[in-house]
Amino acid sequence: MLMLVVLGVSTVVFFAVRLSGDPVLLFMPQGATPEDIASLRRDLGLDDPLPAQYVRFLVSSLAGNFGTSLRYQQPAFDLVMAVLPTTIVLTLAAFSLALLVAIPVGIVSAVKRDSIADALAMVVSLVGQSMPGFWLGILLILVFAVELHLVPTGGWGRPEQIVLPAITLGAYSMARISRLIRSGMIEVLSEDYIRTARAKGLPGRIVILRHALKNASIPVVTVVGLELGHLLGGAVITETIFAVPGLGRLAVTSIIARDYPVVQAAVFVAAIIVTLSNLIVDVLYTYLDPRIRLT
Repeated sequence: MLMLVVLGVSTVVFFAVRLSGDPVLLFMPQGATPEDIASLRRDLGLDDPLPAQYVRFLVSSLAGNFGTSLRYQQPAFDLVMAVLPTTIVLTLAAFSLALLVAIPVGIVSAVKRDSIADALAMVVSLVGQSMPGFWLGILLILVFAVELHLVPTGGWGRPEQIVLPAITLGAYSMARISRLIRSGMIEVLSEDYIRTARAKGLPGRIVILRHALKNASIPVVTVVGLELGHLLGGAVITETIFAVPGLGRLAVTSIIARDYPVVQAAVFVAAIIVTLSNLIVDVLYTYLDPRIRLT
């Protein structure tokens, strides 16, 4: 199944990027003769029929060879792997921040349902889900970097440079997960086993964290797997705004330059990461709900 998903995504990207036009014209100087253009196209293998190019792409990608970047003149896969750690660090930071905020906010909203704290949390969650990432990123730069001078406006390499990108990238996931935890906790807190645990005299903190939260987390785990794909997609915008040298920014510049090999390698790697994360989520189900083993 993993290979089928990756194959399907790679196939779509292979044909989609070729709809953007001929990349040879971007790299030829003005006044280039038709013979020079034809020669470069032949050297890049772009004069072959599209089915032949596709078969060659499939055979090469199985060996991790996506060709040479048209722009950087380096192996496309090596370029992607060089910037991938940056995107992984940013994604994990955004995801960790989202969980650290969303879990307690969701629990408090459920326990104090219909209170001022619950209403305030839901308003913030709705704003977080509705606010575009590019607008939030620019707003954070204007307030915390330009006006208050608390953090840099962009770049990468220092711990303070990850703060604003992580907040921008994780805001949507933070809001979505907190709402799911709230709804799951409200449903679980009305179950009989929760009332039994309270009747036994267990402290409220133990009932909420050990009994209620674990069962309320099952639907959240599903979204967590999907959120990783969202975070990788959102990294494209975030890395562009904050000049983070990651996979998303490399993909954007490669799309603009019609650098087919790099775009295909980037999507291939991203598809594997998202598919593996969904597989891990399926495994976690058996821990959170042992009944799933019986199905």
